[in-house]
Amino acid sequence: MLWPGKIPAGTTCDELTSTMDLYPSFVDLANGKMDKAKRDGKNISDLILGEEGAKSPHEVYAYYYLDQLQAVRSGPWKLFLPLEDFAQHPHFNLKNASDKPLLFNVDRDMSCQYDVAAEHTGVIKELTKLAEGVRADLGDRDAPGPGIRKVGYVKNPLPIVMIP
Repeated sequence: MLWPGKIPAGTTCDELTSTMDLYPSFVDLANGKMDKAKRDGKNISDLILGEEGAKSPHEVYAYYYLDQLQAVRSGPWKLFLPLEDFAQHPHFNLKNASDKPLLFNVDRDMSCQYDVAAEHTGVIKELTKLAEGVRADLGDRDAPGPGIRKVGYVKNPLPIVMIP
């Protein structure tokens, strides 16, 4: 990002964020107030401004394919949950579905090629607990959770075109 006088030139940030974090961050940077609507994004102004010691405000990232929770990420760890039934998956296919999770350290293995689950059973337990929290909030498959938002709908939508 470039913001002379606000963002120190030549700085980098290795914290995990998402484009969903931009809206709440820009509102904060503009001294605005967020509405009460539930949002997945979090304010990352401190990361944008290069504040020393700033960390991602996200404890967990959830990876869904349609309505199925398939993976969670926290810190450098990404856990692909064991699945027996799925429409699409980056590591499993219908011939090699698994009842065992896959674990990757994405700081060292961004392409998720080397499963380290056997060496990190404690991490698997921690991330599985985080996945259970995500399921309790957002749901999984045909069991939507209480935190899921309704799909937006506009009755009789009309294009709005500004003509100079």
